[in-house]
Amino acid sequence: MPPSRENRAGSNHGCRRTKLRAGQNFLHVSTVDLKTKLLELAGGNYLMVTARGQVDVEGLEEIFREVSAISKSRLNFRVLIDLAVSRIRLALPDIDVLVNSLEHHLLHRNIQIAVVSSTEIHEFDRLSVLCASLRSLGLKIAAFDDAKSAVVWLADII
Repeated sequence: MPPSRENRAGSNHGCRRTKLRAGQNFLHVSTVDLKTKLLELAGGNYLMVTARGQVDVEGLEEIFREVSAISKSRLNFRVLIDLAVSRIRLALPDIDVLVNSLEHHLLHRNIQIAVVSSTEIHEFDRLSVLCASLRSLGLKIAAFDDAKSAVVWLADII
């Protein structure tokens, strides 16, 4: 098995509200289905977002806005966005538009986000560019091509 690819170049969030409890919710965003699970533990808060279907720039914007809305009232928030079974449709010009639209929503508190892409190099590369752009705003975010490496990275952040 090849080593996991990770994008960390300088490791360093709206506004539809969805009430979440310790359980599962399903949201429908354009052509993507999102499954979210919030875990509120003594050591921190964790959100897992799993997307299925085709994820375009609007779908990614909604995912990040949802993460921002859910994380606003929580400290030490760690997020795993699993896009491994999704098809990512993200052009390079879309990344700049997305980052500009999210800039004010993602700049708050202690939040870390790990994004898991499919193993397709093209999708991983686009998500890596998106993560690098969001890191330039001060967000602690990284892209991975497997969930295990993403979870290890989130667990290592203090």
